[in-house]
Amino acid sequence: MTPPTDEPTRYLAAAVHLDDELADALVEEYLAEPKRAIPPSPGVDAATVLREALAAQSRRRTVNTALLGLLAITTVLAFPLVAVWLASALTWRVCSTIVSRLTYSSSGSGRFFLGRRQRWWATAVIWWLLAFLWLLLPAMVAVPFGAFLIGSSDSGSSSGIAVLLVLTALALTTAMLCVLIARHYLPWQVATNWFGYGRYHSQTAPREAVVKASAPYAARLQRITQDQLRRSQENSGEIVVYRGRKPFVGAGNRVRSWSAALELYAKTTTEDAAAPEKTVALVPSFDPRELQDFVSEDLKKLRTSPTLTPGWRFSDLGITSWALLSPVDIVHNPSAGPLLDRLNAGAEPELNEQDWADLANKSPEWLRYYRCFRLESWARQLAVSGFLHVGCEERMLVLEWHAFVLPPIAPTFRRVDTPPDMLELRALWAAVADLALLPTTVPSRVGDLVRGIIARNRPGGTWTTPDEAARVLGAAASIREIGAGNRLNNLFQETDCDRYLKILERRTLDAVHRYLTEKGIAAKGFDDMVKQINNSTIVNNSNVIAGNIGGEGNSGSVQSGPENNSTATE
Repeated sequence: MTPPTDEPTRYLAAAVHLDDELADALVEEYLAEPKRAIPPSPGVDAATVLREALAAQSRRRTVNTALLGLLAITTVLAFPLVAVWLASALTWRVCSTIVSRLTYSSSGSGRFFLGRRQRWWATAVIWWLLAFLWLLLPAMVAVPFGAFLIGSSDSGSSSGIAVLLVLTALALTTAMLCVLIARHYLPWQVATNWFGYGRYHSQTAPREAVVKASAPYAARLQRITQDQLRRSQENSGEIVVYRGRKPFVGAGNRVRSWSAALELYAKTTTEDAAAPEKTVALVPSFDPRELQDFVSEDLKKLRTSPTLTPGWRFSDLGITSWALLSPVDIVHNPSAGPLLDRLNAGAEPELNEQDWADLANKSPEWLRYYRCFRLESWARQLAVSGFLHVGCEERMLVLEWHAFVLPPIAPTFRRVDTPPDMLELRALWAAVADLALLPTTVPSRVGDLVRGIIARNRPGGTWTTPDEAARVLGAAASIREIGAGNRLNNLFQETDCDRYLKILERRTLDAVHRYLTEKGIAAKGFDDMVKQINNSTIVNNSNVIAGNIGGEGNSGSVQSGPENNSTATE
């Protein structure tokens, strides 16, 4: 039986064989640029999934090569047949597009007036009505062409040549059908035999086909494996090099944000507004790191609370330091030279212990520091995270909080556990449908082969502008995020999400309050701020914008989905 913690890996390793777009997206994000930073992707063996994605790509491109070769030979030997074939396929494509446009709902719901089967029959009727386009017109070219071939041959051998050409074309067409059957059948065979429920074992050596397909990326995959081992260690800091507008790569969907600027004063200070200024006592000083460490130590106590959540979930609470940077910004800062040098060398950036301490107290604009509190549940398929940033001076405390939810693997990527009935017949039917439209797929198949050749021979790793540096060095999404859905699976996952985020948030605020109290400091408006946050909800469109609490993107945290009473994150 597959250990529960390996389920995300099993799902995604199978999904790359069943979904070409997923395989291409993962390879493009993780392997296209050899120096791109590797984002955190807890719960997933990234190297295993990427190897399977490369194997799926290799199989698909082998199929495309075989189909294009067979189709080219058929075109040479039986051009009239291919001409009629192409005209028929193009007519079907046009008819299908017309039917889809006419039956598409204009209300913006993304639905059709007719079902899939009804649209197919409507397309077939129009296709037959337009038979003269795909049958008569090509025949006007094919008949003279065939007469020319027969007329140029001896009358005795012309019939033999014609029969030979027909038999050859039939054999080639049958061969193409067999290749297409394999195209639909083999992915399911690999997915179910190697990654079906109870069949995947993380210690199993990669198959020979997988090793061969991943050989060109061996160095990159080795780096990814080493990075996974580093991240599995306790207190491993995360330096996330991002591109785009979402810096918290690997955390999932942001569901809640707020910030607060609080005025500090010593508790011995009189609260009389008319009192002379000389009666105001000095506020005890502290560093942001001291407060963050206090909060972290307080939240660690949750690990010893078995009655707080079902399954003693907080026993696995992870607390790490995160530093977020964008290559667009670091290229302009000389102080970022060591980090940039490591990125350009194809290595993960590093900070020593003193650098982390300094960063916690004084984050530059281009390198932001956050303390991350992360909790995984439901066999590591659901994760919630809270990120705390602290800024302070003698009379002011600034708190910044961001909450994230990483939903389970999308249902479309969990199909390995629900294979279709009568797989052989379905593969045959899908292959016949693909064969009928095969000539119209030549451009896409050629493009796929060209992209594969370019990808294998692209050196990568070079940039000349800040935007190019971001594309080459920065990560946009983790494997876990690419494979995540936008819905929670059931009510309990929704309530757990809400529970975990509220516990993290409330306990953080309580720790801040107790730290200030122990230091003899009072924060003006702190109780009102906590009350506003406590009165808000994380479920069903939280929206916290009141007083000196500011939030953005707080609408739609974790909410009930429109279908099947499932839940969603936005």
